[in-house]
Amino acid sequence: MNTNDPKHCSCFCQNYLRNFYQLETDKESRFKNKNVNSLTEKLEEMQAFFGLKVTGKPDVDTLEVMKKPRCGVPDIGQYVLTDGNPKWERKNLTYRYQKVYIIFWVI
Repeated sequence: MNTNDPKHCSCFCQNYLRNFYQLETDKESRFKNKNVNSLTEKLEEMQAFFGLKVTGKPDVDTLEVMKKPRCGVPDIGQYVLTDGNPKWERKNLTYRYQKVYIIFWVI
């Protein structure tokens, strides 16, 4: 990626933040500054998440993190594993280990 090309850099950052930080862009908005502010806020959120210097701008360190391979799971979001998000009543749990022997018979 050419970090010197501002247009390519901007598109790359927007795509990254749309995929992993729920950046919402409204192409029909009459207020262009709204999108710029949300882009800056999402960049700051991403930089804080990765422990980078929070500048709100796609600096070299930020772009290096963005270029690393990802699994595709967003860094932010509401994750619920079960319907209704039930909680356990008890805080103290007990458990045990049990040895299991598997015997193979060769015929």
